[in-house]
Parts: sequence; C-alpha cells; structure tokens
Amino acid sequence: MLHLRTSVLSAHHDGELSATATARVDGHLRDCERCVSEYEELSSAANAVRHLRNMRAPQALASRIREQIDAEERGMVPVLRGEIMRAKQPSGFVSALGLGTLATTFLIGLVVLLDQQYGEQAARSLTTAILESTLPEPVLLHEVMSSPRFRESSVGHSAFADVEFGKEGTFLTMASIDRNGMVQALDVIYSSGDEEMLTRTLEAVRSSGFEPARLGDKTISVNFLYFFTTTEVRPGERLLSTISNGRWLSAANFCCTVLPTLA
Repeated sequence: MLHLRTSVLSAHHDGELSATATARVDGHLRDCERCVSEYEELSSAANAVRHLRNMRAPQALASRIREQIDAEERGMVPVLRGEIMRAKQPSGFVSALGLGTLATTFLIGLVVLLDQQYGEQAARSLTTAILESTLPEPVLLHEVMSSPRFRESSVGHSAFADVEFGKEGTFLTMASIDRNGMVQALDVIYSSGDEEMLTRTLEAVRSSGFEPARLGDKTISVNFLYFFTTTEVRPGERLLSTISNGRWLSAANFCCTVLPTLA
C-alpha cells in the first residue's frame, strides 16, 4: 500500500486541502494504520507547539545577522567586478555564510539539490564526505568571522576568464584553508561539464589561494565547501549586436560555505 507524504498529512491537519483531496485523505486514513499513526504524531506536535508562547528574536540580534550576511556577500564580490564579463552583465551570485546554522541549512539543501539534479550518487558522496571527515572541533562564533576571499590577483586568471567564452561546468569541492589562506587539501566531491575548464579553475584556486579567514583580529584555518557552476546564456539578436565580438554570455554562480575549525 502506498503511504501519504508527511506534507500531505500536515496540510490535511491544517485544513489546507480542497474538499475532494480531504475526502481522499480521510478514506486512506481509514485503511492505513501507518499513516494514522503518523497523523496522530503530527497532531500531538501541533498541539504542543500551539500552547507555546509566541516569542520574537531581539531586533538587535536580527540586525546583526543581516549585517553579517551582507558583509560576507560583499566580501566575495571581487571575482564579479566585470573582469570576467566585459559586456558588464551581472555574472552571478556569491554568498559566503559564516554562521553555523546557515551553513548547516546550506549543506542539507545542497544534498537535496544534488539528489534531485545529479542523482543519488552525488548526494551520497557529499553526505559521506561530511559524515566521515575527521574535522577539528568547531569554533564557537563569539566574535565576528570573515570567510576566505579570492585574492585580487586571481580575478584576471585565464581559468576564470574561461567563463566569458560560454564554458559550462559544475563542481563541488571540500577544501582546507590554512591561516595564510593557502589550500592544504582539495577534494572534488562532484564535477560535470567542461573538464578542462574545471581543471584549470581548480588549479587557479589551488595556486593563488585566498585571503585568510579571520575570527575577530586573528587569522584561522577553515574547512571550505565551495560550489561553482556556470551556464551558457544566449542573448537575442538585439542584445547580441551590443556585445563585443558577438560573444555569448555565461552566468557564473559561486556559492561558498565556510566551516570554521580550530587550527
């Protein structure tokens, strides 16, 4: 017998289903003990939460989190200053999140994304790499932390310039960055697309390193989850006439999550 998804049971409990869907769920619950049990657990949890006092996070805390996220995003933008895309089109989005809860959310979401887009094997590889890695104890973020930045010298590197010519590729890596910003370990968890371009990009990252991460005034070593993807974008005829040499554009996305660790 097929079982109902938790999201369907939750929507039924909250009265969000149509009359027809509600009748079907009721009919299924009459014949399925497993779904009835799960539905009762959802009801118990909802009733318990309903009696909790509604509390809001302090405004000062919310503001500090927002400011830190904005600062991290601005800190990674040197790669996207128009050096790659001479047509001066937005080339992508970079975010480096230094907050533990956001990093955890990203990791979970990335596993789901890989499982949906690239299959179970890629998602399993990421999960295994995270669970089996012998990482040092996490740093308690009692101070403001800044994540590693691309060095200015790496922006004009030929590997990054490949994005300009419509190269397509995706890779996910786990790197260890020391106090000096140098790459000590670089494990490729998943890759696809233009292998030559990806290889050159990885070598550029490995050789140029990063501006080191900082916790307060001190440089620290970090474990660095780095996701890169670039997709060819073909403009229409009108836009094509405004682009030098008639090149196609590429949308490059750099997404970085930093897991701070003790040196």
